[in-house]
Amino acid sequence: MPLKIKLGGPLVRYKPKGTVGNTVVIDSVDGLTLSALLADLNVPDEQRLLVILNGTVIPSDTYTSTLLSDNDDLALMPPIQAG
Repeated sequence: MPLKIKLGGPLVRYKPKGTVGNTVVIDSVDGLTLSALLADLNVPDEQRLLVILNGTVIPSDTYTSTLLSDNDDLALMPPIQAG
C-alpha cells in the first residue's frame, strides 16, 4: 500500500503537478526520511508546518530521523495559531 499525504490549506501549492485535490499518493517510500520527502515536494526548510504521521504530531527537530513506511498516513498542515 502506498503512502498517502494530505496537504492542508496553502500547503497544496507543494503537490506534484497533475495531482487532483489535496491528497498525494506515493507508491513506495520505505526507508525515506520525512526531511527527504519534504525536499522531494520542494517544501522550503523555512516553511512552518504541522506534520502529523499516523495520528502523531512529529516535532520538526526529528524530521531527519523520522523514517516513512508504506501504508503511512501523513498530513502536512499549516500551523495552528491561537489568538
